[in-house]
Amino acid sequence: MIFKICGIKKSESLICCEENNVDFFGMIFYKKSPRNINYGEAKNLINTSKKLKIKPVGVFVNHNISELKKIISSLDLKFIQLH
Repeated sequence: MIFKICGIKKSESLICCEENNVDFFGMIFYKKSPRNINYGEAKNLINTSKKLKIKPVGVFVNHNISELKKIISSLDLKFIQLH
């Protein structure tokens, strides 16, 4: 079974997920969400995850395609989720 937990914003939460064998962590790029993450926070989490097994997922809601491509490319995301 594969697990993903969404709405991760803090490295402490990321480490907890890693310690509990979660496979993926979702970062929500949707300004109306209380779990919205900004670019800097996302970059920090992704950098932390490079030393771990857990993989980042960008979660996007009705994003403009050019902005979506820019974020995916600049954060080097391998996995995304679209809503």
